[in-house]
Amino acid sequence: MRSFFVSTLLALVAIAPLSAQSVPAGSEQSVGAKSQADAVDWRRSLLELADSAFTRMPLDPHAKNRGRGQLTVVEASLAAGLPELGAGIAKTIPDWRRGLAHAHCAQWLQQHERGDEAERELQLAEQAARAIRADANEQAWRAERILGVVARVRMMRGEMEKFAEASKELGPVEGAVLQEEAALRMPEESFAKWLEQADTTIASAQFDPIQATLQSCAKLYRRFYEDEDKRAQLEKRVAEGYSKLPLQVRVKLLVEIGGVAADKKDAAKTIEICDRIDRVLATAAWRAEDKVPAFADLAVLLHRGGEVARGKQQLDAAAKAFADGRASIFDIYRAASLRSLAEAATAMGDSPRAMEFWRAAVEAGVENPNSRPRADDLGATCLSFVKAGVQPEAGIEKRLREIAGSLAAPW
Repeated sequence: MRSFFVSTLLALVAIAPLSAQSVPAGSEQSVGAKSQADAVDWRRSLLELADSAFTRMPLDPHAKNRGRGQLTVVEASLAAGLPELGAGIAKTIPDWRRGLAHAHCAQWLQQHERGDEAERELQLAEQAARAIRADANEQAWRAERILGVVARVRMMRGEMEKFAEASKELGPVEGAVLQEEAALRMPEESFAKWLEQADTTIASAQFDPIQATLQSCAKLYRRFYEDEDKRAQLEKRVAEGYSKLPLQVRVKLLVEIGGVAADKKDAAKTIEICDRIDRVLATAAWRAEDKVPAFADLAVLLHRGGEVARGKQQLDAAAKAFADGRASIFDIYRAASLRSLAEAATAMGDSPRAMEFWRAAVEAGVENPNSRPRADDLGATCLSFVKAGVQPEAGIEKRLREIAGSLAAPW
């Protein structure tokens, strides 16, 4: 039976007339916008290197790690504006994530008005979901995860019968992607009704629907930024809507709306949100591997809000938190912290320091003697460069390829 969450969502869709026109994702970057062909080539090369690291993993017993890693390469390929590369890699994913990758490809293609290609990817995703449902040994939530994205794309295309078919068995987690899409498309006069439903969800004390609702609030924050009243209501719910929300989730949501304020060149609001994040971080007794990325995110936001010196101090604090806590961080998590520092330094315009952090991340990624975590870190570091839009120095790229060539048993 369809959950109450999805039933509520479908009611929202009913009050939000949809069109086949897609809503562009504000966070996407298109390499196609760059004029130099080599800008695409180095990204493609790193994405292919990341994929090769993951595909070296033996399926027994690492099919899950391989599939999860390849899915991240597909997602990074789409974010870099290379959908053909992403779709090609999707076909080689060995587990249920193949269907999810095809669904993500369909979404990107639809957002970029490539409807015929999107339909082909949708059919591959739906085929994968049907195969999962037909297999008594498979877990149903995997099909739901795929169909949640499929339903979103069907909604974007205005295909409401197919949307209803894809969404009819979805639970609260998978329905979250639909809630965001419906919220972004609702007519402005439906805002009060949407907010009423959001408050009902927050009062339910059901974590997954609450997190989905607050994520939708963050998305709507951008849409309604110029409307101070609506913006204030959304900000209040993101910041104070659910006191039991994990601090890491709360910080990510605050960073997201802070990024919107920075995009809108609203320095005062950006810094106001930074101060709120700072207060949240002061209450957190986190492990170093969790603290470092949060400090780095705040550093970037301070920099974007015009407080450059304070941002540098915050990045210094993040680097110190890593250095002080390095010994307590298990070796398979150290490189991730260093990558977050590198990406922050890049966003703040400090390219030499960023490259030093990346260089350290490459070496931290081989501290574990087993090839499976080495492959994970190698792939993630390649994707970090692509995400940041920074081509690695020749020596770093050479080292990445050396590590890739050395991957072998023991895994």
